Amino acid sequence: MKRLLSVALIVSSICFVGCGNNDERVLNDFITSFSSKVENIDPNEKPMFSMIGAVDGVIFDNDRNPVKIYEYASEDALEKAKEEFSIINDTSKFEQNGKFLIETSSDEMKQIFREVK
Repeated sequence: MKRLLSVALIVSSICFVGCGNNDERVLNDFITSFSSKVENIDPNEKPMFSMIGAVDGVIFDNDRNPVKIYEYASEDALEKAKEEFSIINDTSKFEQNGKFLIETSSDEMKQIFREVK
């Protein structure tokens, strides 16, 4: 009985760790994806990401229109931020991809953002 309980505990622990919303992507993955369409992206140009609960971000221009990408600690942290900062629920400007959020009015930029896996 102890052995069965131990095995069940180990299996559930593995599933808990392996089945969580573990987004391993980093902001640089998104910057790299956008670099093929947008010139001169400076990863040191930061929007005021902490004002909407993000942990990092990057801002660049595409045809004189700002594009902002925000990184959150996790998808759960982003969901919590959506509750706290109602502005990021505006789907005409913001779109989510895992623990990342883009702010732009450009459909082309949103499409590139969606394709980052």
